Amino acid sequence: MLTIIGCGNSNRSDDGVGPYIAQQLAAHLKTSPADEVRVFDAGTGGMDVMFKARGSSELIIIDACSSDSEPGSVFEVPEAELRIRQDPVTNMHDFRWQHALYTGRQIFGDDFPINVTVLLIETQSTGLGLTLSAKVKVSADALIATLKSRYVSPLSRPKTRSQLSFEMALQMAEESSASDTEKAAMLAEIAQGLQQHATSIEDHRYGIALLRRALGFSQLDGNGMARLQVQLATGLSQIPSDSSEPLHEARLLLDNAMNELAIEEERASAAMQQGLIVQSLASMGAMDHAVAAGHYQAALRFFRSSTHPAEYAIIHNNLATLWLSMPRESAQHRLYEAMAVQAFETALANINAQSHPDEYAMLQNNLGNALQHSDSGDLIANKMRAIEAYDIALSLRKQQPHLQANTLANRANCLRDIPDNLDKPELGNRHRLAAALNNAQQAQKLFEQGSERDKANMMAELIADLHTEMNASAAHAG
Repeated sequence: MLTIIGCGNSNRSDDGVGPYIAQQLAAHLKTSPADEVRVFDAGTGGMDVMFKARGSSELIIIDACSSDSEPGSVFEVPEAELRIRQDPVTNMHDFRWQHALYTGRQIFGDDFPINVTVLLIETQSTGLGLTLSAKVKVSADALIATLKSRYVSPLSRPKTRSQLSFEMALQMAEESSASDTEKAAMLAEIAQGLQQHATSIEDHRYGIALLRRALGFSQLDGNGMARLQVQLATGLSQIPSDSSEPLHEARLLLDNAMNELAIEEERASAAMQQGLIVQSLASMGAMDHAVAAGHYQAALRFFRSSTHPAEYAIIHNNLATLWLSMPRESAQHRLYEAMAVQAFETALANINAQSHPDEYAMLQNNLGNALQHSDSGDLIANKMRAIEAYDIALSLRKQQPHLQANTLANRANCLRDIPDNLDKPELGNRHRLAAALNNAQQAQKLFEQGSERDKANMMAELIADLHTEMNASAAHAG
């Protein structure tokens, strides 16, 4: 079910653009009904948005905005902003659609829309008045036409691949005469396909919804239930969120699962995953880092270097990143730095570049980062060791431009702090700065090719800083 809701005050000129669009679409539906489509004018009632959206699989909200942009401009609110936790309000007048989305998810859970789109139209006037300004009306009418053709036509609107898979799986589960165990296995397999080949958050959410349905079958044995809980915990941990609630749910699921899993390797894998989840919660201040370390150590009791070198290395990489995430103001932060470097080196000693090139490159890159930012021991020697680690990582990442760019950026930042002559640091570092500039330029180009604009912009700032430092170094030398 698709629900379209217009929000705003129809007595405030352009602030009524949402209700205007909703009213036009509702009038259209009276003469051209569309299956599985509902349209509501919520006015300024945020609570209405929450209750009208309940039971839908997809929700579109349309509202006005005032951002000093060109009147009539249409904006789509980024997915990440729609999941931001909203502070409680003291009166219902302040309860807007932002609060409705957050509160609706908390109250209704799976009965609240998985896919949410919020469209905002820039206003020209929000003074008292019953009509829209010319520019805003043009944009509103264009959006109405788009919504009619894409969603509110009598013909069935195109469905995404993940939506089709989701609906097919639920239908098969309802109509099949198979046992609960077989139905749950079928839903879990389709959910796994959605998660492994996900190209959007929507894919993950449909996978999570299928797993919740699978867990609802009553005739599952303890081990089968535990495996589903592990898979659901994985899905929840992959959904971007500013809230710790999905991770807390994932943690509880894994706690339950580890008590029921019959195979030792599966219990160890769950402990390893639990370490990652608790580590993420610790970074939010919601759990203790030591708890994450305990889970990793539990996993290492099964994943030994002699039998599972790749898993052993990955767990030590996770332990190292855990130590590095400890507060730097801690009195023991130098000890944590040393423990991180040791963990990376332990991991590297147990795999090789030939059999595990991706893991080996990751570990070398991460070891370089740990050494570069360490403030213990000989700082210049640490940075020289970091450059060696980055060079090994780069030699293995030639066919992976995204990862190559990350390592080049790390290397550039490291080089700028190393003197040309280690025995005579007073002579400056013009040559190191030139090499850093070259690395930063390469990284910027790769980030741009990969459409990673934020990282490309960071490289642009680094390049500007390096030019400034090179000019200062040249002036000093002169």
